[in-house]
Formats: sequence, structure tokens, C-alpha cells
Amino acid sequence: TKRGAGASGSGATSAPDTRAGTPVPAAASGQGERKHSVAEGTPVLDEKALDWHEPDSRISRGTSLDAKESFLEPSAKNFSVRGPNYLSDRKKEPSRSAVFRPIGLQTYMRGDGAEPIFHAASEVPTLSAHMKANPDSYFFLVAWVIPGPPHRTTIFAFERRLPVGVDEVFDALFDEMVNGSDEQRKTRFKYIPAIKVAPWMVLSGIRALGGEKPTMLCKKLETRQFNGPNYCEIDINVGSNPIANAVTGLVLPKLTGMTIEHAFLLEGHTEEELPERVLGAIRIQGTPLIEATVRF
Repeated sequence: TKRGAGASGSGATSAPDTRAGTPVPAAASGQGERKHSVAEGTPVLDEKALDWHEPDSRISRGTSLDAKESFLEPSAKNFSVRGPNYLSDRKKEPSRSAVFRPIGLQTYMRGDGAEPIFHAASEVPTLSAHMKANPDSYFFLVAWVIPGPPHRTTIFAFERRLPVGVDEVFDALFDEMVNGSDEQRKTRFKYIPAIKVAPWMVLSGIRALGGEKPTMLCKKLETRQFNGPNYCEIDINVGSNPIANAVTGLVLPKLTGMTIEHAFLLEGHTEEELPERVLGAIRIQGTPLIEATVRF
């Protein structure tokens, strides 16, 4: 089965996570979760594509919740999303399994960083080669364009694993985002960050700025979208929003002592579009995104 874009296109609470910084209670550390967050009995595509990895990078998939300079997939249940009756009862519930799995994470700079990188799928050699080598996979990319100089771009890469047709509601919403207008995307694409471990001063500053609230990224920040034969890429200009810029300034220097989970989803507006489900999620653990920047 080809991994198309849809019609085109887990949260028991646990003990506080106390490693390497301020404890963050409840839904948080994901201890005891499965290696992948797919529920038992859920049909999934064969994971034909290997992880995308920059050969000289220090960052790789982690083997445990203590692994540094790594990424993992958190349980989708860690994230509360709009439930089936949200429009009437305003209740959220843990998400079902994510549609895409994380396959890589890396920060890039072109030359001396004088200019930002947009459309990483075509500009970053290893990423472009990985997607071309896996034409039957479908990829979703989130590129955080970090202000400079020097300008850097951090890429979260995901591969689709839930076959088209298993969740027709998600397929329709994803097709709308991939093939729809900028205005449609502004009302759909949602981001939920969750800080699991952080120095106390950083955690306090981020929360004072509202940095852990669900955010409609395409509405709050300048974004660009690029579609290819087997991918959709959303580029987010972090410098276009003062709060996002301030949060980034707090986080980047301290990332090696932080654990952060990031989830992306498509907002449901009508009863037929609910419940929501996580599109993809990634957990970064003590990951030196700036120090490990790859130049090309």
C-alpha cells in the first residue's frame, strides 16, 4: 500500500520526571510506554524506510528515556485533544495513536548562515536523498526557521504509518491542509509542546510567556508550505512572532539540560471532524540542536 497523503494525504499519569532539572508532574515522562505508540490492533504500514540520519550528526534515535542527544516517540496519549463531544461538553481526552512516526531530527545552516533555509526537502542533501530513496513512503516535515544571523533551520521529520482509509476523518482534514488554501491551514494546524525536564528559571520564563499552550501555528507565525511527490513540508518562521522568539531565546541555550515533547495535529471544528488525533509527535532529550548544527 502506498503511503499517500490522505484522501490525497496514550496518557496514564506517571511518577514525576525528575531527571536533569525541575520535576514536571503527571502526564509527563511516559515511563513504561511502548517503543511505538500504536494501539494494539491498529493497522499500520510496514516501516520500510529507515530513520533519516545525518552521517556526522551527534543526534540519533534514543534507546531509553535517559539517552541524551537523542529523540524518541512519546505516547500520543500524553497529549489531550478535543473529544467526540467537545463542541457541547468542552472535554478533551488522550489522543489515539499518531498517524506519523518520527524518523529524524537535525539543525542545518547554509554556509555562514547569512540567509535562512526554506524548503529543506529540496535544499538539504541527505533529507532529499532519503525521501527519493523511499518513494512509497509519505513524509511530513516541520522546519523551524530560527532567526539569525547566523540563520539556522531545525527539521522534525515524520513518516506516515497509518494507512489511508483507516481514519477517513483524519484523511479528509490532512488532504485539506496539503491541498487547501493558506486560510484553511491557519484554522487547522495546531502545535502542543510539553516540557518534561528543564532548569527552573527556564521553565518559569516559558510558562510566563504562555509557551506550553496549544498554538495555531499558521495563524500565529509566518509559515510557508511546500509539497512534493511524497512529502508535505511546513516551514515556521520563529522570528515572525515576538513571544515565539522570546521562548526560543530562553530554550536554545539550555537544550542540553531539557526534555521536550512536541505534538502536531489538525483542529476539528465540527462534530463530524471529532475526536482529534495527533498527526505526529517527537520527544527530544538533551539534544544540542545548536552545537550539532550541520553546515552545507
